[in-house]
Amino acid sequence: MKIKLYHNSCPMCMLIERQLKEKHIQYEETTDVNEILKLGFETVPVLQIDDKFYVGGNQCLNALKDLGE
Repeated sequence: MKIKLYHNSCPMCMLIERQLKEKHIQYEETTDVNEILKLGFETVPVLQIDDKFYVGGNQCLNALKDLGE
């Protein structure tokens, strides 16, 4: 499973990152605004799990519920 977090260090982004770390989930991250915009997203956080994208805090938190320990 490949996980990538796109964020800009906003409070919700930091919450998602903390959840990933607490669950000991390995992930890549990027804060490159141009990369986020190139994907067509204008809001963060964006969590990519394999080929599926979860946009915004609630979607990301829901996606994390079943992952990890």
